[in-house]
Amino acid sequence: MKRILMLLMMSISVATLAQEKGNLPLPTSGDVTTLPLDEYNKLTELASKSAVRPEVPPIPYSIKRAAMKLRVTSESVSEKVQCDGEILAKGRDEDSACHAPAVLDASLAGKALPLQQEDGMQTAILSGPAEFSILFDMGIP
Repeated sequence: MKRILMLLMMSISVATLAQEKGNLPLPTSGDVTTLPLDEYNKLTELASKSAVRPEVPPIPYSIKRAAMKLRVTSESVSEKVQCDGEILAKGRDEDSACHAPAVLDASLAGKALPLQQEDGMQTAILSGPAEFSILFDMGIP
């Protein structure tokens, strides 16, 4: 009995699988949008192009840390400022991260740092891309 039942089930399943499935209904003419060949070619060309990334970063530098020590006397104010950061742009950066009005000494990793004076402010001149750690000694009478 089990054999007959098994044969019957197999024959029904084989018969069901062997039946030809009905073709899918075709969409009506209002359901499909067609493009002219020129527009299709433009779209495929745009899709194949990769997005162009800007070579210039959105900002020329970033300051990661700044520390300031002030010493006030009756005759003057002296200050030591430590700026740590990163130059993101390539080449020399003259509009740099650290500006100061009265710089007495500036050093970059223990070496003298060139400064540029413009509009009463002294600006450190750095080149990048690179990280920096600047120490300024400043004073005001």
